[in-house]
Amino acid sequence: MTYKHKEFDSAGRTSDILSFQAFATRRISTDFTGRLGYQYTNVTAGNAVFDNSEHRLFANVDYLWSRELVAYLTASVISGDVYSVAQATFCNGLTADDIYPLISESKAIWRDDSFNQHFCGDWFAYRLAATTTSLALGVNYALSHKYSVDISATAIDSSASDWVEYQRMLVRASLLVRF
Repeated sequence: MTYKHKEFDSAGRTSDILSFQAFATRRISTDFTGRLGYQYTNVTAGNAVFDNSEHRLFANVDYLWSRELVAYLTASVISGDVYSVAQATFCNGLTADDIYPLISESKAIWRDDSFNQHFCGDWFAYRLAATTTSLALGVNYALSHKYSVDISATAIDSSASDWVEYQRMLVRASLLVRF
């Protein structure tokens, strides 16, 4: 179980995050290890649009290629909410009328003071119920007992309604240090 408090310039985005995770790991063979798990996360923010409660199921498989190289695959399904921002009024003063169907399906809406301070136009944050799936594929190469390099790609697909979907591909390269 973990607790985090995140501070933002915008009081509406400041949040308390409580998370619980449970998993079981099993060595399948000398080279394969598997893990199944569940995670619950609850976010309480200064404004309800950034509140969230999510349930995540995940499965992970590691394959030991050599003493230095591990390949891994992780799949997740998350049931919870997503939030984003949309511009309600453009910089030239015209109304962005294409966001009204999106806002009408939202569980919460807030005039986003963070975006309104830093960008022209009028911005709204909104929250939608969503199901998100992700698939990560990566490799970890041990440089020594203290250092390793991790490279991964994660495909993310989030469906909030029949016509609101978000897709992302994240590519990461990290140098990991053991203290």
